[in-house]
Amino acid sequence: MAQLNDAQTELEILKNTVKNLVNTVNHLSIDVTGLMASQDRGVYGEYYANDSGPAVRVKFFEGQGNLHDARLKHIQSAVTSLESTFVLLTTTQTDYHDSVERLISNFNRLEDETNDALSKGVPSIYSGPPRAKTNGASRE
Repeated sequence: MAQLNDAQTELEILKNTVKNLVNTVNHLSIDVTGLMASQDRGVYGEYYANDSGPAVRVKFFEGQGNLHDARLKHIQSAVTSLESTFVLLTTTQTDYHDSVERLISNFNRLEDETNDALSKGVPSIYSGPPRAKTNGASRE
């Protein structure tokens, strides 16, 4: 009798195991059917990838993500190039301002030297020959 009870208990355990397996397979079958569905009829309120079902939609989104990453890398490259151009322009502008400062300094120095020379009566290449002093009468 004990063996019969043990056999019935094991049979009951086996029966429950088989039921659980059947339920699990059914659930898995439903999930796979949903993933492989040709359409999900806008479950999420949107129609993506020609409404081709969740598995195709995931693949579509992954492809879009890869395109987005590629565009982002291109934009980052463009920004890096723009930053290096900005640094070059800033350097050029600084050099230009330094050159202008040197030009102004040289111009002021030359102007001072010219004024100094003219005040001493030194003729310049732009002035005519010195005028002869006459006693109030001009020669014409």
